[in-house]
Amino acid sequence: LARKIEARAAAVERQAARNNAKDPRLSDSWRLIYSNGREITNLATGLPLGFVLGKTYQPVDVQTGRFENQGLVEHRLGLARAS
Repeated sequence: LARKIEARAAAVERQAARNNAKDPRLSDSWRLIYSNGREITNLATGLPLGFVLGKTYQPVDVQTGRFENQGLVEHRLGLARAS
């Protein structure tokens, strides 16, 4: 599944000549279904004391050219949560 997703992402990136990266409709907070970003994969596999990675988002601001991955960290028993 990861290979298929990465292949599709590469195909989209090859269309960069159409300047899709500057389309203002991309500016939003997007829910990530898959990420190979180190900061997200480390959270998904290495949280202590019953904490787990919850929903993960990527806010994108086309005007400034900035984006970041944001993951919600939750306790399995609902004792705490943070993003």
